Amino acid sequence: MKTPSIIVAVDNEGGFGKEGKIPWHLPEDFKRFRELTEGNVCVMGRRTYDEILDARLERDKTRGVTEGIEEVLRKRQSFVITSREDFIAPGATPLKSLGHLIATMSHQNDNRKLFVIGGRRLFVEALSTAREIFMTVLKGNPYNCDVKFPVDVLNKKWKIVSGDETDNAYFVVYNRK
Repeated sequence: MKTPSIIVAVDNEGGFGKEGKIPWHLPEDFKRFRELTEGNVCVMGRRTYDEILDARLERDKTRGVTEGIEEVLRKRQSFVITSREDFIAPGATPLKSLGHLIATMSHQNDNRKLFVIGGRRLFVEALSTAREIFMTVLKGNPYNCDVKFPVDVLNKKWKIVSGDETDNAYFVVYNRK
């Protein structure tokens, strides 16, 4: 059975979202996200998808790109978990559940990694089956986020297996104990 990996950036209080947006811009985190996820599969909730799509459309508009979106996240196959039957997801495939995606990838012997990239509900669901978490922890003051990653489970069920540091962040990899 395929197990998902979680990838998330948080402030020092576990926050990762504020008013439906990521409240920081950290280029080294975006670079790490890209390096880890390119060529793999990303799955997200509907609000996370909407945020990524909005940012993608804005970037494309400023660059003068006018053609349609084939991939919401370039060089990654993307899925959106939603209960809405009529949901249209340019550049991604809507699905009803994370479990369905895991089962499909397992039956197809798909060797790509499956990354859960948000939001909170999907993170909580993935924590029951995930084997690794790639977490960026921003240094400095918290961002008063209104959405937080359930960091309280990390010390109980996870162990740090590697880490790195820049001036702005810690890059930590957790494996399930």
